[in-house]
Amino acid sequence: MKLPGSLPRRRGAGSEPTRRPPPPPKIDILSLATGSYVRMEAGTGARPVQMLSKSRDWSELPVDVLPLVFANLGAVDILMGSGLVCHSWLEAAKVPHLWRSVDMANHKALEKMDDDVLCEMAKVAVDRSKGQLEVFLGKLFVTDEILKYIGDRSSSMKSLSLMSCHDITNRGFTDLIMKSPLLEDLSLGLCPRVGGRKVFEATVKACPHLKRFSLHRELFRFSFMYPERYAEASGFAAMRELRSLSLTGSSVSTRELEAIVDGCPHLETLFLRDCYDVVSDGALQAKCARIKTVTIEKYKWVLERKRKRGRSQMVLRQYE
Repeated sequence: MKLPGSLPRRRGAGSEPTRRPPPPPKIDILSLATGSYVRMEAGTGARPVQMLSKSRDWSELPVDVLPLVFANLGAVDILMGSGLVCHSWLEAAKVPHLWRSVDMANHKALEKMDDDVLCEMAKVAVDRSKGQLEVFLGKLFVTDEILKYIGDRSSSMKSLSLMSCHDITNRGFTDLIMKSPLLEDLSLGLCPRVGGRKVFEATVKACPHLKRFSLHRELFRFSFMYPERYAEASGFAAMRELRSLSLTGSSVSTRELEAIVDGCPHLETLFLRDCYDVVSDGALQAKCARIKTVTIEKYKWVLERKRKRGRSQMVLRQYE
């Protein structure tokens, strides 16, 4: 009998414990990720109840689905991993349209690989493209041999970017350019053995649809191995279809730049950095008035004094 105001009895003092709803079944997340679903029955010592198979045979995925997955990966990832899983994946990795764009310049794994291995990887990528290669980016390892290999097998090249390729010469570069009539985007960065008036005049004749051109020279560095760069600007001025021109460390002068602007009526973006022979005077500014975006950056050595130790040092500061 329960008297008014009496305290409730403690559990185990003759009263029935309050029943709580059973907890939700536990799910093994790792099993979900691998394609299996395991349900753990709470409060029992029974073994897990298997709802789906513990493993999935990935080789049985439809072959027409795999290229859609590989399309989200880069050429390097496919060559080093995805295309090596099994035979069916290897066959799917050979679909030509996956190799229209080959970027071998921006993958961290490439920094630890030998140049010979990278050259072989580049050749495999070119072979798999079956002549459909449109975009190629290479850094450091690219040689004249690789450029010739690309040129002999790819006539659809539209974009070419070469960065810090010290083994490329004018001969190897020109050989590829002459076989790339559809080229629209060309970027040369820190390739010291490529350049000169004849090279860029040949580029204009071979690539009449060139719309974007970028040239990055070494700053404060000299070598007798560098090609003759006299009157390079005449080649730039002949690129009449250009929409974007970027020059860094070029020896172009103010009057030559004016000739370039006159020769490229469709120019929309002009970017110059460390071109110390260019003086942004009134005549040049008038020439560039029709261009949407004009950027001219220069640096100079200035003497600055540190506040803490009172020492002076020479530093580079942008002033224009």
